[in-house]
Amino acid sequence: IGFCCIREEPFVPIVRLITIVPADIDLLYLKFVFEALIETGEGSSIPQLTVPGIKPKLIPVSPLKEQVRIASKVNDLFNILAEIENNKNELITIIASAKSKILDLAIRGKLVPQDPNDEPASVLLERIREEKEELIKQGKIKRDKKKSVIFKGEDNSYYGIHLPDGWNWAILKDISFSISDGSHNPPSDKGFGVPLLSAANINNNSVLIDNATRWITNKEWEIENQRTNIEMGDVLLTIVGSIGRSAVVETKEHFALQRSVAVIKPCFIIPFYLMHIFQAPQIKKWLNDNSKGTEQKGIYLKALSMMAVPIPPLEEQSRIVEQITVAFDQLDLISNAL
Repeated sequence: IGFCCIREEPFVPIVRLITIVPADIDLLYLKFVFEALIETGEGSSIPQLTVPGIKPKLIPVSPLKEQVRIASKVNDLFNILAEIENNKNELITIIASAKSKILDLAIRGKLVPQDPNDEPASVLLERIREEKEELIKQGKIKRDKKKSVIFKGEDNSYYGIHLPDGWNWAILKDISFSISDGSHNPPSDKGFGVPLLSAANINNNSVLIDNATRWITNKEWEIENQRTNIEMGDVLLTIVGSIGRSAVVETKEHFALQRSVAVIKPCFIIPFYLMHIFQAPQIKKWLNDNSKGTEQKGIYLKALSMMAVPIPPLEEQSRIVEQITVAFDQLDLISNAL
């Protein structure tokens, strides 16, 4: 309602289209006046703009030559605004591309220089294995009976990536204390209590708790949280619908999740490193390629747990996260200024 254009080609108007034949009024000027003054319509069920409603409309009429000047000026300004908008969209695309390239360099070990004095990732992975073995003995976690195997490509690489010296490939489940997802049958919305979040509440690098639209009681949360046990430092990954957005839990505030979000508890791996790796273009492609479903695709936890992850030395993980943070902050400053 209220969309207005000048007739350039013959047509026959039908219902929902009002045709106005002006007399001695500049067409472009009249178009701009309509766009500025016409309401969005009237009516309860289906709003509409009617002929009886528009006939008595008062419009400002200036001398004809001034109408032409006004219309020309407004049109010029609109063209400038359109060019600004196009440039803005191009810059947004460039910023997104720059972030993707930064993550591409990070996953290849090319974002920061390697330090030969760093403890190799192989030592870190052995420490992770020993820690998980101890927890298995204590009965705190269960042993995974399925052997971890990384299927590399013909060129002895994974995702087409050749890792630097000191790095190692690892299966996600081998570097995680646990991998779970949110409730498959969440309680009904109570309208109050503990937020029940979905993939829509997980943005890259942030958990949008304040944007929650569903809530459950504290008692229901206690039941739901027995399996996921969401804690600070956990990595959240969207796995249904919009797949591949990730964030680190940085709050002690209680919340529960629907099944569209996975909870990964990293073991001796810097959570923010893992978060950024999930956002790398190679991993996003893998996640989408391994998702199933027709109406709404999703990736099963079994498949997710077998995802290969490049592991650098712990010290380099820290340097990578720091470099990404600095670069992304600068890019976000540009983006927010648009």
